[in-house]
Amino acid sequence: MELSTLPNELQLSICELLDPISSFHLAITSKAHWNLFTPVIQNHARLFAENKSFKTSSTEHFVWDKYLSHTKCYGLYVRDLSVRNDRYWDSEVWAHFQLGSQSSRPPPEVYEPLVAAAHDIKLLYKQALEGTDSLWPNLESAIQDGSPEPVVALLVHHLPYLKSFRYTDGASGDPFSIFDLVDAVVRAYASPVRAPHLPFQHLTTVMIAHWDTEFAVSAEVCLMFLAIPSVRTFVGWQMGGECDRDFAGSSKSRAKELLFENSQFHPASLDRILMNIEALERFGYESGGAIVSYDDFMPKKVIKSLSDHAAHSLENLILNNSWEDDVGDDDDEDGKERMSLRGFKTLKTFQCNWSMLEPDLDDLDSDVDEELSGRGFYTEDTESVTVFDPRSILPESLEALHLKGPFTDEEWLTLTQLLEESSDFTPNLKTIRLSKSGPNGPTHWTSPEADEESDVAYPAWRKSLSALIQGHRN
Repeated sequence: MELSTLPNELQLSICELLDPISSFHLAITSKAHWNLFTPVIQNHARLFAENKSFKTSSTEHFVWDKYLSHTKCYGLYVRDLSVRNDRYWDSEVWAHFQLGSQSSRPPPEVYEPLVAAAHDIKLLYKQALEGTDSLWPNLESAIQDGSPEPVVALLVHHLPYLKSFRYTDGASGDPFSIFDLVDAVVRAYASPVRAPHLPFQHLTTVMIAHWDTEFAVSAEVCLMFLAIPSVRTFVGWQMGGECDRDFAGSSKSRAKELLFENSQFHPASLDRILMNIEALERFGYESGGAIVSYDDFMPKKVIKSLSDHAAHSLENLILNNSWEDDVGDDDDEDGKERMSLRGFKTLKTFQCNWSMLEPDLDDLDSDVDEELSGRGFYTEDTESVTVFDPRSILPESLEALHLKGPFTDEEWLTLTQLLEESSDFTPNLKTIRLSKSGPNGPTHWTSPEADEESDVAYPAWRKSLSALIQGHRN
């Protein structure tokens, strides 16, 4: 029996039982169905507009209220979940260690259903993995105290079409972290029976920020999320340090964009992240300095890792050390070497500090007193500064370049004169921007053939990814 032969009332009842996506697919099967099911589709559109984004707020018991009252009804419409650090039951508390005997706690009618739901979800992981009884230690007491972390873990299981997850990590002392759940999810994906029932099936965008103004979210968190098959974009604010574990699955991550702002990684950790990605297209990394991690910012090692793992696919690259004009402690034997980017086949835009490309002047022959054709540097006489042409180590595919630094007056004058002329090394390079720091603010120089619409200083892709951090950064 065809659906169209049923009475209209029965067809409408069937459509109303379907999820929003299935009801839309049914409605577009024919003009008659579209006319009949338009009210259902319009109601789904209204609910989607009202519920597509969940954001925590310190002015209400948001996480608990949404889970208890709205999740089962409206979870299908949610696409963006934003969990900031103002999310505890007691609006005066923003960290678990601040809870005291006088702090407000959820009443039993609130926490008892949550405890029961948590135990039910734990069974999903227990059947797929061994040794998960300690997956959520102190779970019941954490919920009773008003910690939102277990509630967020429950919430994501009712958001099957979640695409964007933005999260500020909990303060030290929280008995449970959402990262405990993500770790279990990644490992449970190995079970083909349980995988279809796990959260994050459609997750494409992840933003993780640190709750404090010092230290960082572990680099392992990035590896966790990149192991989720659907993830394409990862943004980290104040992330770094070392990672001792590997979360790589049976295949490499299909992520396309990585942006780390105010971050500081151990070079080996960043190398591990990059080696697990199949074809990275956009990469940004801004040093956060010692307040984030005591690991040194070593951009030449970063370029080496990118060259090893992403030279075939990388299109946009940003490396910034905003804490100081020089590179820092990139002073081992590998760091002293001039790093070539000639091996990058698809790189179009590149922004970095001048000192990241500038060679060690001790390596250059100070007796040379004429331009050395094809060598990428020259001296006018033995007293003048040696000027290095950065285009000699840049890829042929490059279209836009932005160099920042403290440039001496001699370097600035000679380099701007040098870049006035085109180079055979970079036939596609038209937009060049130099930014010289100084006591009166930065001075800028742009190449004569620059594309006026090209914003190499703050490209659109970074702007859109940085917007994900809004409301989470300290």
